Amino acid sequence: MSTPTTHMSLLCALQNPDQQEYYWPVFVQRYSPVIAVWSVNHGLPVRFADDLTQEILIKVFRSLSTYDPEKGRFRTWLGQIIRTTVIDHYRKQEKVIESQAIGGTAFQEAMDHLQDPLATEELATSMDSCVDPDLAAAMERVRSRVQDSTWQVFEKTVLEGKPVLDVAKELNLTKAAVHQGKYRVSMWIREEYLKITDAATVK
Repeated sequence: MSTPTTHMSLLCALQNPDQQEYYWPVFVQRYSPVIAVWSVNHGLPVRFADDLTQEILIKVFRSLSTYDPEKGRFRTWLGQIIRTTVIDHYRKQEKVIESQAIGGTAFQEAMDHLQDPLATEELATSMDSCVDPDLAAAMERVRSRVQDSTWQVFEKTVLEGKPVLDVAKELNLTKAAVHQGKYRVSMWIREEYLKITDAATVK
């Protein structure tokens, strides 16, 4: 069997009972790191990451038959499961999180960021980079021509899902510079992606 290269091709394989045993490990291998890293970068204590990732994977497996492509993209559906599970965990573990020094204002900021629609798009980009070879190629083209510091801004804010303020402090940049770098790299990747996909369509 060949390994699916898109969200939908993998989903179709998983919805086939005869292929689930083979393809479910593929799904777990691809998405577990994305789920864990994104969750931790949004304030989840590392010690909860493995258990929460398993909880999300179980929810996904049990809900595969309910996904309807006419109601939205698979990556959006999957991202929503991830976000809502992390948010629910935050709410249940608020006291624990506060004891880990993520309380008060910091806790609220983390919750606000999780519920921001941009958080879903950032997560979707992270997932796409795992399965879309054209997007991966576009990202590599842009990465080869931008400064390391500029790429780090995109990588940390979009692929790793870290809050802009945290990235600004980590890289010793202003918030405006982080926003600008994130926007520019995202636009350049989009342009390269369209070039690649348009060329494939012409062929």
